[in-house]
Amino acid sequence: MDIQKIPDLLKHKNYIGVDVEDRFYILFDAKNEELITKYTSYKKAFELVLESSNRLESYVHELNPLAYDIVEFSEKPMVLMLPGAKNISELAMQEHQAINIRIVREGSLQQIIRKYRLPLLLCLLSDEERVEFDADSIISLPMQDAFMDASILKLEANGRVEIIKK
Repeated sequence: MDIQKIPDLLKHKNYIGVDVEDRFYILFDAKNEELITKYTSYKKAFELVLESSNRLESYVHELNPLAYDIVEFSEKPMVLMLPGAKNISELAMQEHQAINIRIVREGSLQQIIRKYRLPLLLCLLSDEERVEFDADSIISLPMQDAFMDASILKLEANGRVEIIKK
């Protein structure tokens, strides 16, 4: 599927399935409360995917300034767990009232995020959940940092940093 057509598909269907090697994800608008509610009931964790750390302030109330340095200097995929999300559905926050944010620095997913221009959530699904998708709503992407296991750091606005997963 042509990547240029994906934002239109997202606007029309509100979601797309993303097939990456042995994993399957759903990518959808971060304000879509119907889908967030559905996948929250499956106990899924969402990641807000952004194409740049410059957009962090748009989605977090009080941002720990270390977030920018962590993103800039990290050599492997990184997910930042940040408190107090804004400009997305509150339902997307985890039970500890934080949102997981992954900065996508390159690749097809970054192009999709830039073209769509609205906040997107990424959620890993099981094989059983994959059957809910029709062929017209699934794209295949190569493995890239955006889909690799990542280190998870919890950053509090007061400067506290906690390593959740190395």
